[in-house]
Amino acid sequence: MVDTGVFATAEETAELKTLAQRVHSMPVIAFSIADGLDGGGEAGRSSTRMQKRCHELALAHGLPEIEGYYGITNDGQFVRD
Repeated sequence: MVDTGVFATAEETAELKTLAQRVHSMPVIAFSIADGLDGGGEAGRSSTRMQKRCHELALAHGLPEIEGYYGITNDGQFVRD
């Protein structure tokens, strides 16, 4: 991981932690075999929403567009691969 030196606000960090907790507590439910394999079911879609929200926040803080998504550390710093 590469540190960006850019941090989310306390409110944004709390929002992302809440989203992450939902992902980790969500049962893996798929409505078909294809749904489970292609999108990971409900848990996979929830995880993707969390990743996209984190990336959106990173861009809002002035970070450049990258391939893939920005992540965030426990202390609120945006990171990338």
